[in-house]
Amino acid sequence: MYHSTCQFPYERDIPYDNVSPALFETHMRILKKGRFHVIPLNQLISLMRKNASIPPRTIVITFDDGYKNNVLNAFPILQQEGFRATFFLIAGAIDTNQSFRHLLWDPVSRDYQKKKPLSRMPMNWDDACKLVSDGNDLGSHGVTHRSLGRLTPKESSAEILDSKRMIEKATNSPVTSFSYPFGSLIYGDLNEFFQRSIAEAGYLCACTTEIGPVKRMDNHYELKRIPVREQDATFIFKQKLVGAYDWVNMGKRFFQSRFPRIDNVC
Repeated sequence: MYHSTCQFPYERDIPYDNVSPALFETHMRILKKGRFHVIPLNQLISLMRKNASIPPRTIVITFDDGYKNNVLNAFPILQQEGFRATFFLIAGAIDTNQSFRHLLWDPVSRDYQKKKPLSRMPMNWDDACKLVSDGNDLGSHGVTHRSLGRLTPKESSAEILDSKRMIEKATNSPVTSFSYPFGSLIYGDLNEFFQRSIAEAGYLCACTTEIGPVKRMDNHYELKRIPVREQDATFIFKQKLVGAYDWVNMGKRFFQSRFPRIDNVC
């Protein structure tokens, strides 16, 4: 699970996930050298729906939000290595030429955005079409990136349905995957009601921010992922690939069950 691919300051100053282009290239070279089977999410779900075996060393690369820098920095590296990925777009932000609102929740972030406004800009629809034409997969990350758990049923339905329609109309490409904004079970960003709503809207799967691998019999609408961050140099990245990071989800849930969130989820 990637987000931004840009040359941000270290995360203690900018509190959202980012990986530099150079580090992203290192990660992709590790996957290539290790002969990992890299596929878009829709191909993985196709295997799961058939109850087919997932090939060993299968990796799905996802990007949340729809940053312009994903197209400028990550996309050429994916092309270079022959990989395809899944990009979850905040539909209401695409083509607006305005920084993602949910990232500007504290003074540090707002100050940095003023200095380097392009660093937090979304891609446009031409960018999204470019990704599709190269074989990448587009998914929905809602319309406004608000936590579904903080919305009325009517509002959450609009986030799920309208985002799908917007992306499909603009790109002439089917949208079959959803990424829950914020994506935490403990904080209520997803539940069985939202899973049913997403399935009824025509999505085949949905991703959370819960940490761990995907297994063949997992709930298609509660998929875990493994976050990748700017401190994940070669050794740490390789450890994450072999499952050495999966235990962190227990600690994450323990923390979230005892402390309120600080993100601006509305």
